[in-house]
Amino acid sequence: IERNLGSLMARIKKLGGKAVGVANDGDGDRLGMVDEKGSFVSPHRLLALVIDHLYRNKGMRGEVVKTFSTTSMIDKIGRDFGITVHETAIGFKYILPLMLERDILVGGEESGGIGVKGHIPERDGIYSALLILEKMMWEGKSLAMMVKELEDRYGPHIYRRRDLKIPQEKARKVVEKVTSAPPEKLGPQQVEETKVLDGVKLLFQGGGWLLFRASGTEPLLRLYCEGATPQEVETTLDHGERLVRELAQP
Repeated sequence: IERNLGSLMARIKKLGGKAVGVANDGDGDRLGMVDEKGSFVSPHRLLALVIDHLYRNKGMRGEVVKTFSTTSMIDKIGRDFGITVHETAIGFKYILPLMLERDILVGGEESGGIGVKGHIPERDGIYSALLILEKMMWEGKSLAMMVKELEDRYGPHIYRRRDLKIPQEKARKVVEKVTSAPPEKLGPQQVEETKVLDGVKLLFQGGGWLLFRASGTEPLLRLYCEGATPQEVETTLDHGERLVRELAQP
């Protein structure tokens, strides 16, 4: 999303703190936002802000569902509020059944799709943006200020994704190899746990993680990573890419 919002970020920055930017895709089901400083606000942060607003400000209750590639900040929010957090395969189509079957307060994914209880059991980027704006008005705070409060409370949770061009069959086999024989260490990171759902995720002792996932439609292997600092994330992605290249060799 961020790479498509360069002109919006530049325009908001020129306004000198007098506006925020809202962007939706063509059918309006995904959301991207820019704070008053002209900085991109990730869908992970927006999802966290929506949950926080509905629970704390509006007194709404229910469970939360997120996809496998979505920030672990949501798990911390769940523990903080005593909310059950479900995790699904990647794609809102996997969130939808839970929204229909259970008392789900919010469902969200890393690609900017958020669904909310009491509205429709589907993504709605316009409605999600209105909830963020309502939270700003409710609390009398800027978007950047609300994001900083989240990070102060739950940690920075820096997130990046890297797409590696690899034939589909090789990508699938690499994921199988990591799943069957996960490394004990990846660079300086000690692997504490491995989770398998939609790809394989290595969870590190420091709280970060790296997800290996083969695309089902393109010749790509996607690496999703979260950590405490941008440098940590880039280093982890580099080590992850190196492992992928090694395992992809004949």
